[in-house]
Amino acid sequence: MQPWTSYQAQQWKYVLEITRAIAARLDLESILRQALRYAVDLVKGEAGLIALRSEGDRFHFAASYGIETRLITRFAPLLTEIPLAIQRDQIPRWRFPELAVRLAQIVDEPALRLQYVMAIPLIASEQLVGVIYVFRLASASAFTELDQDALEGFADHVAIAIEHARLYHAVAQRAQELTTVIEGSAHGILIAERDGRVRDLNRALEQLTGWSREQAHAKPYREIVSLMDEHGTPLPLPAIEETLQMVTGDGFLKRSDGSRGAFVHVTLVPLFDQAGQLFSIVGNVVDVTALKQAEELKTSFLAGISHDLKTPLALIRGYAETLRRPDVQWSRETLEESLAVIQDEAEFLTSLVNALLDIAQLGRGKLTFHLQETHVDELAIKVVEHFHVMQEGHTWSIEFPADFPVIWADAERIREVLQNLIANAVKYSPRGTAITVGGWVEPERIGVFVRDEGPGLSPDDQARVFERFTRGQSHVTQQTHGAGLGLYLCRAIIEQHGGKIWTENLPERGAVFYFTLPRQPPRGESE
Repeated sequence: MQPWTSYQAQQWKYVLEITRAIAARLDLESILRQALRYAVDLVKGEAGLIALRSEGDRFHFAASYGIETRLITRFAPLLTEIPLAIQRDQIPRWRFPELAVRLAQIVDEPALRLQYVMAIPLIASEQLVGVIYVFRLASASAFTELDQDALEGFADHVAIAIEHARLYHAVAQRAQELTTVIEGSAHGILIAERDGRVRDLNRALEQLTGWSREQAHAKPYREIVSLMDEHGTPLPLPAIEETLQMVTGDGFLKRSDGSRGAFVHVTLVPLFDQAGQLFSIVGNVVDVTALKQAEELKTSFLAGISHDLKTPLALIRGYAETLRRPDVQWSRETLEESLAVIQDEAEFLTSLVNALLDIAQLGRGKLTFHLQETHVDELAIKVVEHFHVMQEGHTWSIEFPADFPVIWADAERIREVLQNLIANAVKYSPRGTAITVGGWVEPERIGVFVRDEGPGLSPDDQARVFERFTRGQSHVTQQTHGAGLGLYLCRAIIEQHGGKIWTENLPERGAVFYFTLPRQPPRGESE
């Protein structure tokens, strides 16, 4: 039996080694193997096991020493019915009853020549976190109280090491999860030191700013996240390291090459330690370009609708007031002309209100259709005749083949599409130019086109012309009024019929709008 002073010396030696292992690498598996080897050596044992407590108060062997791997499962009885209670005011604080009996059931294996066992609790924060088992051979002497006292003192340090390693692992796991979230975020995220110099940024911010992690590292965050207005005038953010308050700002990002980037909303938040000192700055950069465009579209739409409502209402009111003058006797011709203007403007208002109702219906789902046999060529001819009478100044051509087939469609909706496309051709092409409406036939579908000799469409306008509230950017377009709803509704109507709609510029001048419709109705559609 070793004297107590010798035990203490070895204890402190092994505690120092465990402390060094923790400082070198907080790897739980290696710490457990090293601690178990020291525990067995401290009490002159032959073999050992460490069982750790996991969720559900279950235990599992986390380390072994001196026992063949194939034999470890034979020690499973030592994992069951382990006492969990810790007696704070008693000595010993923990007991494992019938331990020797359990060992006797295990060691009938010829390869196991173990006879004596000692179980020492691993206690951290007054909770049982595991058990150290140390075994001796039958040829050795039984464990003494001095052995137990020595191992208990060492076990307290091992328990602390286990808790530290587990905490380190948990923190590392949370850090990895946070890194994954930050890196996978669609928002730009930046982390800066207390002096405002960038420590890290995510992939989204790299794409928004054009700065790579390597380029941005240690640069002032206000250089990486630099805002300007639509004219290129800088919009400097307050220095959060001086104000120590959350900062927000909106503007266009200045990219690393000096070009104007996305319109963003920036939030910078200071982080403080327990002493109230600033230790980090976190920035969140959200691309709100789409929201800004939507707001601009909304403003443009409201302005367009206001204009579209104001003009016809002014005409209707003006003509009505004029016709009601009691001091004038109007000729029949004047009355007819004035009433025709009132009727036209009322019809325009009706179509505008119907378009708004259709937009609302599209927002809730699909438009309502009433399918029937429809002569698209005859509808086109009637719409052209209407415009020919009402809109003088253009030459008109009809180019439908004689055998143009009847299709299954909502005739009123198709007439609405034709009216919108032809109205655009009239609106955007100069007086005296030609407008042609025609069609073609394919085995499974029919096609219709409206061709004009106007200014055509820019590539940007071609890509967006069928979007809601979108109008062309040419000077001709800007001089005409409209809410940007007509072509959006045309696309919705055609696509819901199972067709397609698109536009192309002509080589010399003008544009052509095409749409196709299936000759048979889409499956599931009915009258």
